[in-house]
Amino acid sequence: MELSWSCSFRVSSVLGMATTERAQATTAGSKVPEVGQVVHDTRRHKDGRVMGHEGPYVQLRPLGGGREWDADPGALEPVERTRP
Repeated sequence: MELSWSCSFRVSSVLGMATTERAQATTAGSKVPEVGQVVHDTRRHKDGRVMGHEGPYVQLRPLGGGREWDADPGALEPVERTRP
C-alpha cells in the first residue's frame, strides 16, 4: 500500500511541475488578460469576456452569453470596443 501511495505521490508531483512549467512557458511571451477584459480569440475568430484562468488557458464567454471556451493566451488580442 505504501509503495502505491509513494508512486502516486511522485507521479502527481511530476505532473504538477510539468503543468506549472507549461503555464509559465505559455504566458511568458504574452500578457495574460485580466478577468472582465474583452478580447478577440484569433484561433476561433470570435470575441469573448475573460471569466477566469485555468492552468495555461484563459476561460472566455461570448459577449452575448453562452458556453465558455478555453483559449491560449498567445492567441488573444485586446478589443478596444465591441465589434458588431
